[in-house]
Amino acid sequence: MTPRDHRRWSPFDGRRAPLRRGLLLLFAGALSPFLVILIVRIAQGVPFGNAYMAQSLLALMIAAALVWFGSRMLVLRWLEGLDWVVSDYRGGNFRSKAINFDRAPLEFRDLAATIYRMGAATDRSDRRLRQAIEHQHLLAREIHHRVRNNLQIITSLLGLQIAQAEDAGARRILVQTRVRVSTLALVHNLLYEAGEEIGISSKLLLTEMCQLLSATLADDSRIHLDCDFVDEALDLDAAVPVALWLLETVANAYQHGFPDSRPGQIAARLIVGDDLITVSVTDDGIGFDYREAGSYIGLRMIAGIGRQLGGRTETISGQYGTRSLLMFPRRNISNRLPGQ
Repeated sequence: MTPRDHRRWSPFDGRRAPLRRGLLLLFAGALSPFLVILIVRIAQGVPFGNAYMAQSLLALMIAAALVWFGSRMLVLRWLEGLDWVVSDYRGGNFRSKAINFDRAPLEFRDLAATIYRMGAATDRSDRRLRQAIEHQHLLAREIHHRVRNNLQIITSLLGLQIAQAEDAGARRILVQTRVRVSTLALVHNLLYEAGEEIGISSKLLLTEMCQLLSATLADDSRIHLDCDFVDEALDLDAAVPVALWLLETVANAYQHGFPDSRPGQIAARLIVGDDLITVSVTDDGIGFDYREAGSYIGLRMIAGIGRQLGGRTETISGQYGTRSLLMFPRRNISNRLPGQ
């Protein structure tokens, strides 16, 4: 609802049709006794002169006009003025004082003064609340900005360590650690760019995750990573675990599913149901026994992420490949992504 146009308000504004219909009923009630008497006198054959009828009709018309004018000047126009002010308040304009009630009856002046005081108090509270929200948004953006910068510094330091590492096993561990830190930096970067939005686009986050993984883990493009995600708003508590789960699952597929430079394909998907979000990673590699590999840090993280999100994880592995699932409840956050 938008505030009304602040053209000059007139106490005789004709838009209040319901009030005018009420006055017409009032006039009809004022004229009805005269009409009843007239009908009865005619039915009884009682003669009366033209002068008598003219005087009676004139008296009733004057009475009706006085009723109209008095009701309009003392009650109806001030009710319309109050309605005008309240409509402005309903539209969010709490500073509106478009109507001057100085000439109104005492009761309407008191009521208008109360409404204006209420509007002023509401406006002050609204401004304080907006300032507090803006301050919180600025603090949140600054925090995400600093965290992102610190994580980028850590990523750069890990890159230097990787370049100096001679042992292949140590280099692989450092690369995985750098990708994990880069994932956290990516989430905070998206939060910083989101500004006042509470949620992060799952499609944007996970698509950039796939690009990061392809650039970091791929070996001469022998493994094709195919990503397709439904767009859903994820808050910070869900975005970080989901991104880390995708990282660990895809990294496991790269590491264990395609030995000896074996080519293959990995498919990552996100599907949104009414109450459940499902993230899946499927590969056509050789598969591996998750029970024997349960000591790996990444696999322990995968299991823990499902519990952290209040959901569960599943892994099915065989000679024709591996399929990993992350299922967790869909959360209701205050903002929706554009177009939702």
